[in-house]
Amino acid sequence: MQSRLQLGWSRWEILQHFATRGGALMIVNLLLTYDFTVRADGPNLIENLILWTYGLVTILLGAVVVALHSIERLAIERSQHQQKFSTPSEPSQRTPLLSNTPDNTSADARAEKAESMAFSIGNVILLALATALLAVNILIVPKGQTEIRDRSYWFWWWLVPAPSRLSEGPSLPVNTQGSMISQYTPLNWLPFGLFGIVYARLLTRYTRSCLSLVAQHLLASVLLASLFILTRLVPKFGNLTRHLVPVPSSTSRHPNNPYLASWQAFLYTCKFPPDIAYTSLSLSVGSALAAACYAARTGWKEKSPFLRFGRAPVFFYASNLLVFRFVSGFALTFFGLPPELAIGPAVFCYFGSLAIVWFLCKLYLRFKEARSSPDSIWRAF
Repeated sequence: MQSRLQLGWSRWEILQHFATRGGALMIVNLLLTYDFTVRADGPNLIENLILWTYGLVTILLGAVVVALHSIERLAIERSQHQQKFSTPSEPSQRTPLLSNTPDNTSADARAEKAESMAFSIGNVILLALATALLAVNILIVPKGQTEIRDRSYWFWWWLVPAPSRLSEGPSLPVNTQGSMISQYTPLNWLPFGLFGIVYARLLTRYTRSCLSLVAQHLLASVLLASLFILTRLVPKFGNLTRHLVPVPSSTSRHPNNPYLASWQAFLYTCKFPPDIAYTSLSLSVGSALAAACYAARTGWKEKSPFLRFGRAPVFFYASNLLVFRFVSGFALTFFGLPPELAIGPAVFCYFGSLAIVWFLCKLYLRFKEARSSPDSIWRAF
């Protein structure tokens, strides 16, 4: 936002910037899932990937960023206007007209205080909204077969992932059979986007040393990991997977807590809609990885494949999906592997595809860097 404003962009141009990029992600999603839709049995309308969610969330978060910036600017200007006329004073004849006079210094301090207050209030609003949406994600999940069957297409498309159309049994909603499939519901991901806005605001506002960044990210990781452990020790708190984890036997060491029966159950969380367990675990791991990146040497980071993949995230996702499909199909045909790959061959095919994608990302970054316009759609990929 700040970089675009420094380029002289208007708020409307920034909104168009976010809308263009979000729409491009949704178009890429349609291209990647075209064969699924065409070859689907029944009147299947659309089948989305994570890019559909990211595209829509990008547009919504762009509107949130622009609206928040406009409100903060308005609040700062109003505060400065009130302070200007609340304490009028006539200049003395002996007071020199210099820029560093006490009155001007006081005015600068008041302006800085008003901006800091608006910044803090904006962060509190974003955190409160993200927490409220996270709670809504948990509360809207249907309970019982009656509630499941009463939901419409749009509920399963926007709010809660619908069971697969290939599933059978009484748990399959009638309204989703052969129609709209949503594995990644968009509105569930808004809390993470809002958390990301707060993180970016804090990261870009204050200048910190590398050691300070490492320590702060590690502290955040520890606090979030503690919250995740709390969800494991208290199964009724923040978990949407209690009915999916096998009930431990009466002879188990923890007969009343299924999450302590095995390490697989301990790490079992719900991503869509994200519960508190998944949110705390994923953000804790992300904070720890960020701390590791800040602690790593600059030379290693520049040579790391993660930096190359991260500089072309959408291209990496799309090419990785297509290349892995090609590599796994080739392995099935050439080596005579079963259609359902075991974990060993699947991992081998995946890392083999990453080597190809690494080279493709290298070529794409050369193409991307040749685009001089800051609004080039190719730079977003």
